[in-house]
Amino acid sequence: MVVLLAACQATPPDRRPEVDRLTQQLHGMPGVQAASDEVADSPAQARVYFTIYVEVADNSTSDQLAAITARYLQGLRATDYTGYQAELDARRGWNIFAVDSGERPVTNGDQIVAQARDWVGLRHEFPAATISLRATITHPGGRLPIQEWGHPMSAPSNCPTPPTTPRSRRRSPRWPPGFPD
Repeated sequence: MVVLLAACQATPPDRRPEVDRLTQQLHGMPGVQAASDEVADSPAQARVYFTIYVEVADNSTSDQLAAITARYLQGLRATDYTGYQAELDARRGWNIFAVDSGERPVTNGDQIVAQARDWVGLRHEFPAATISLRATITHPGGRLPIQEWGHPMSAPSNCPTPPTTPRSRRRSPRWPPGFPD
């Protein structure tokens, strides 16, 4: 009976040092202007999460954000973050690319990295728009994450002016080639 009771009260270990280390690694990557993190480790209040915030340079490339995103996903695999709600927010001004990976392992890393590339492409193609993109996440067994924080799986954009490049004017209002419909 004691063993069962102890197992019910198990709490995830404090992962602040690991999150700080991952944040510093991301901060040192090309295309990153600033990086910070927020960690909550309070199971009693049902608040066990971390978010890493990355401010990308205006001229950051799709390859740079792809590398940042891939490094974040590698960091999730390298450390046992069981019990933590994990998120990466890459921002430039009001634009955001978010990887809300939930509490379970992520199984579609290649798709997430491709979506990071798409976000950069959309920002450059529609510079007057606000682009918010939350990556599609899948977990083992093909399950989608529970959207605990009220984050829809969508890609809203606010485009107050017509697209600025000839290529985007031809395709507007379609997404870039390869972007999932």
